[in-house]
Formats: sequence, C-alpha cells, structure tokens
Amino acid sequence: ILVPDERVLDVACGSGNGAIAAARRTWGADELLRVTKPGGRIGVASWCPDGGLQDFFAAIVKHTGGPPPGAPPVLWGDEAHVRELFGDSVSELRAERLKSRQAFRSAEHYIGFFRDYFGPIKTAFEAVGPEGEAELTADLERVLDNLSTGGQRALVVEPEYLQVIAVRA
Repeated sequence: ILVPDERVLDVACGSGNGAIAAARRTWGADELLRVTKPGGRIGVASWCPDGGLQDFFAAIVKHTGGPPPGAPPVLWGDEAHVRELFGDSVSELRAERLKSRQAFRSAEHYIGFFRDYFGPIKTAFEAVGPEGEAELTADLERVLDNLSTGGQRALVVEPEYLQVIAVRA
C-alpha cells in the first residue's frame, strides 16, 4: 500500500512496451534492484503463463512467426521464476495470483482497445500488415469468445496475473 510522502519510481508501466523489452533481458530484475534502495519495495504485476491468456498470446505468436528472442516476458507471472530472479537480493517477497476482470462490448471492441494501447497487440498487427490483419483478428476473436463469461450481452474475461511485492535487502 502506498502512503503519503512515499517516493515512487514508475518503471516499465503503461502500454507494456518497456516492460516487454526489460523482461526479455536476463537483467530485468537486476535493474529493478539497482534503482531500489535497501528496504525499498518493488511491485510487479504480470500475466500468469497459465492464467487464461495463453491461447490469446499463442494466436499472436502463430501469426508473427514465433516468440520474441530471449526469455518470454510472461515468465514474470510465474512465482518460482520471479523468486529465482530476485534471489538473495530481497529480504521479503510476497506473491499473489489475482484476477483482472475486463469487460468490453465485444471481442472486436477488446481487440481494438488493445491494438491501440497494448504493445504486444499493436506490434502483432504491424507485423502481419494489412494482408494478415483479417486472419489475426479472426483468431483473436475466436479465443476471446471461448474465454468470455459475458454471454451475448458483453465480452467479459478474467485472466489471472501475479502480483509481487519484494523488499530490497
């Protein structure tokens, strides 16, 4: 919990572009530790590899020719992996799997939103170009329709993410 007068450094938040680049490197955790003073807290939230979006990301990989080089960013959503990355450099690490409830009018609405604001989706559509757009969209819509718990009224998905709070040793 953040309290008044705490100093906060926002690293790799927002669209996901910075977080993905950092997660591909084996030193993503090292950089977080470097910029955090001893006793400072590090907060990380990342999609779980088995948290419900795996087929969505698999569809992207199918159309873009393979995963990005390096360690998959989604490994930040695996508690054992995160514990290994931080190792003895943290004095405390709490991890909790939570759900992110996302409600949209339709799969088309979801894809349009994430195409504008989420780096991996934006990059996937750029990679397939106009000639691959319809096929990528159709595959993503199929996955979302299978994930949705909203029935005919709306698209509702609840993927799980790992919330990690670590204290720098």
